[in-house]
Amino acid sequence: MTGRTDYLSDEELKLLIEECEKDPVPAAPDVTETVLERIHAAPPKRGPSRGGYALYCARVWLAVAASVAFLMFVPIMDRMPTREEYLSRTEVPDREEVLIRQGTDWYYETVNSLKQKVIMIFEKTEVTQ
Repeated sequence: MTGRTDYLSDEELKLLIEECEKDPVPAAPDVTETVLERIHAAPPKRGPSRGGYALYCARVWLAVAASVAFLMFVPIMDRMPTREEYLSRTEVPDREEVLIRQGTDWYYETVNSLKQKVIMIFEKTEVTQ
């Protein structure tokens, strides 16, 4: 296969369409009867879909929870701190200190430090009524 496709010109395409329309292929006789029977038949009875409704309810509750959480954190995020402000509030170790500290507990210490920062954020949030 060469990968090249030669397209028909406009005239050749019109001729092909005219030839196809002159001699249409008739449908099988039983196809028409089968289609008409299915159209006139009563639709199958279905009960309400419990799974679809439960999924819809779950989506609505998740949307409500997300919007409430967003409204709780909007007052905190009035202005993002600059890099200098953030670094002045936190302790940033030097490269040598980090390399010395990497013992067996470095992962635990890192996770614990992040946990403490998250707790501090939640303690500073105000509940608005």
